[in-house]
Amino acid sequence: LIFADYSIAQLPGCGTSIAAFPYTEGFEASSGNWTDDVTEQFNWTRDSGGTTSGSTGPTTGSAASTWYMYIETSAPRVNGDQAWLESDCFNFGALTAPRIEFDYHMYGASTGTLDFLISTDGVVWTSIWTLSGNQGNSWQTASVDLTAYAGLTVGFQFRGTRGTSYTGDIAIDGLTIFNQGPITFQSSTTTQASTGAVENCATSAEILGIEIVTTGTTGSLTATEFTVNTTGTTSLADLSAINIYYTGTSPAFATGSLFGTIGPAGSVVINGSQALVSGTNYFWVEYGLNPLMTNGNTLDGTCSSLVVSAVSHVPTVTSPAGLRSIGACNPSAGGVAGNLQTWFDANIGTVGNPVLTWNNQGPNANITALTSTNGGPVANSTNANFNNIITTTGGYNGTYHAEVSNRTQVISGTGVTMYVAYQGQSNPDLSFEFHGSTQTSPGSNSAAQWLTWGFRHGGIGSLFGDGTSHLYDAVTQAQMSENSGFVGLHGTSVGTGGNNMNGSEMNFSVGTFPSGSNFMELSVGYWPGYGMSRGVMEAILWDRDLSATERRNVETYLAIKYGVTLGMNGVSLNYTSPSSGAVVWDIAANAGFNYDVAGMARADISGLDQRKSHSTNGPTAGVFNDILTVVNGVSFAAPAAFPSDRAFFIWGHNNDPIINTGVVVNYPTDNGEVIETIIQREWKSQENGVVNGVTLEFDLSAVAGPANGIGNNDLANLRLLVDEDGDYTAGATSIAPSSFNNITGIAYFQHDFIAASGNPLDQNRGFFFTLGSTDSLATPLPVELVHFEVTNEDCSNLIEWSTASESNSDYYVIERSYDLAQWEQVGTVSGAGNSTQTLDYIYRDNDFEMNGLIYYRIVQFDFDGSNSEIGLQVVNSFCEDNYEPIAYPNPVTNELSIKSMLAGRVTVMDLNGRIVSQSEVAEGTTVVGMSHLTQGTYMMTIELSNGKTFMSQLVKM
Repeated sequence: LIFADYSIAQLPGCGTSIAAFPYTEGFEASSGNWTDDVTEQFNWTRDSGGTTSGSTGPTTGSAASTWYMYIETSAPRVNGDQAWLESDCFNFGALTAPRIEFDYHMYGASTGTLDFLISTDGVVWTSIWTLSGNQGNSWQTASVDLTAYAGLTVGFQFRGTRGTSYTGDIAIDGLTIFNQGPITFQSSTTTQASTGAVENCATSAEILGIEIVTTGTTGSLTATEFTVNTTGTTSLADLSAINIYYTGTSPAFATGSLFGTIGPAGSVVINGSQALVSGTNYFWVEYGLNPLMTNGNTLDGTCSSLVVSAVSHVPTVTSPAGLRSIGACNPSAGGVAGNLQTWFDANIGTVGNPVLTWNNQGPNANITALTSTNGGPVANSTNANFNNIITTTGGYNGTYHAEVSNRTQVISGTGVTMYVAYQGQSNPDLSFEFHGSTQTSPGSNSAAQWLTWGFRHGGIGSLFGDGTSHLYDAVTQAQMSENSGFVGLHGTSVGTGGNNMNGSEMNFSVGTFPSGSNFMELSVGYWPGYGMSRGVMEAILWDRDLSATERRNVETYLAIKYGVTLGMNGVSLNYTSPSSGAVVWDIAANAGFNYDVAGMARADISGLDQRKSHSTNGPTAGVFNDILTVVNGVSFAAPAAFPSDRAFFIWGHNNDPIINTGVVVNYPTDNGEVIETIIQREWKSQENGVVNGVTLEFDLSAVAGPANGIGNNDLANLRLLVDEDGDYTAGATSIAPSSFNNITGIAYFQHDFIAASGNPLDQNRGFFFTLGSTDSLATPLPVELVHFEVTNEDCSNLIEWSTASESNSDYYVIERSYDLAQWEQVGTVSGAGNSTQTLDYIYRDNDFEMNGLIYYRIVQFDFDGSNSEIGLQVVNSFCEDNYEPIAYPNPVTNELSIKSMLAGRVTVMDLNGRIVSQSEVAEGTTVVGMSHLTQGTYMMTIELSNGKTFMSQLVKM
């Protein structure tokens, strides 16, 4: 018989295991059945009244408790130190579904990790719950199912791990261990969730809260039906839908989980299926609202019954006190009101007079207005899509300023979103910034002070937050020229010297007043130190990072208001209603018609009432500008108001030339006319909501006939052709001009774009339209250009074009541009006079000075001196003699790639002229490390072996 000594690992305290449940521990008298493991790096401590470190830990226990257990992470603790708190044994022999719930507090910038572990032998510990990082300055509850350990004896352990610094105190309190029973219905009631006024431009209103209380956790319980009455609602015409949402155990209204929806009626039954959880379950009745409600009407409702797992229940309270009234709309830019700080709109003052004060429409009472310090040339004009412009000039005195005494009165969040709408050059370099100064009065022109405490739009490379804008060509990665536009920045603050904004410079520390500063300023205008003027139409600031949906709503608001095409011209982006978020210009549905997108709209929630619009893309008429202007109503001089809110009429074209097809087509229309010829350009519109009939102005002065008009052409024969399917061969509607002028070449047409169904509420209507003529001789639309192409052959660009017919054609001028703003003549070719045959032309440009995109256009001159542009093309040009290397990405993070066909050297200098990096550049692609550079702006010089030098700005992220 052989005996062997052995031992069985014992759980701590197994001699006195706990078997009475429910078990609770709040540490009010002692640490109870919980013991600190002194073998670890540091200990858990029983405490009350707050931990010893600031900005971390709780100030008291959870619920009604005062005491709690916590870990103190101050020195001598270091990153990764652990403290273990172990329990006595718990005997689950009589439990079928045990569960533990405990409160935890994890507040502090460097909070580490809290783990909850279980063991059946005291040796192997299994983590069954874990959480890391700052969870905010509040007690929260964890609930852990222990059913897998039913019938066993177990022990528990809390492990607290110290983070990177002392601001990481972790606490626990309010432990409860109990056996879970089947979930059962206990009670239900209703509450008047909100009694605040509902803005007339709102799309929805929270009306009623419904609470269902349950106990137990096993099994299932499902809510399937609510009977809702609209009692107390003045008019069902104000409602579009009745919705019910579920937020679980959260008592905060949200629309994330829809239980069910139904149309408005006096009494409705809303069906759905929602599994209930233990505790209080929150449901919410929300009304969808129609576009135009009546001020003074009221919204209210009751819940008379509900069904849970096939059992009907009547809430304890079915009709809570209170109701909501409908009031005036308080607009905000893009309908985004939350955290809006400043909103400056140029539609103020008297046109032609100086505007010395620019009022803030935003809610921040600390910035009531911006003022111009010199009373200089700051004047209104009306050339930004029929909206006003305030002209700012270079230097400090050309901008607007507002002093505020504390940064936290202006920016209280950790994010920032900014938009500035402007008119000027393609590199606006506009400032919109908060900055501090050590001066005793405003006026510092120091770049260091401005950039240390502010942010600004630096021009090229500064894009919308989502990486696209009307300035940015996503295919060629090149900036596009424009007359009017807007830029947006968004991101989060990371402190002084940090930069987490998308697209430009931003350095400021939220909530911190700069050392030595006597004041803070908000400035809007051109960046100090430069002399050029800019027109600013609007400047908006939120102290949070807007969501992508919110940014698109703001961008739609600005794009429609100022006639700007969202995204790259020809590709565009979806436009969304600032009122509802619905897509009002669908780039997929309108594929091929995304050029020079413009629109009219009424969106009360944005304060948008744009009754007259045209595209403002392009520096000169005929380049990207369209010939079309649209006005709401029947008077071009006095546009009519939209009859209701959330109404949009948006259009774009197919980018075909504004010339005829070259043949007589003889298309019969549905009203008995025959169209003999049509132009190649075609427009498409998308209408949402209720829009009046519109007036369309077509300006043909720049595209046909003599310079002072269209001469002998008779616009009486011109027709607007409208078709719902884009096929004009038969069945299109022809509309004669309501008025025209054969001298100016301008014709007006009135039409109501109503769907065939005639339903004015039919949404997302799409219509195609173009211009035609009932007499191809009396109204000869411009001569047809059937082919135009430019190709690159090393150091030569080959320009080829063909015409199907010519009349009175003297000669052609070929012009070249690198930026679509400045054009130069490169050659001429004689025309054919009069011809009805296809003629081919060719010209070779051997003298271009830059590589990359080069634009060419052809201008045709008649014998009488009149002229018109008949084509525009772009070519990616290359010549080794003027080859420019490409450095990317810029901004750069760690590595900069330089693509070059010649060897050379790259030098990077800081703004003080010190060399901070220098490397050889090989033929092909060279990768240069930039991780050693600090964040900021540098100057980069690339010198090639052929002696040419290229300089540019480099931004280090």
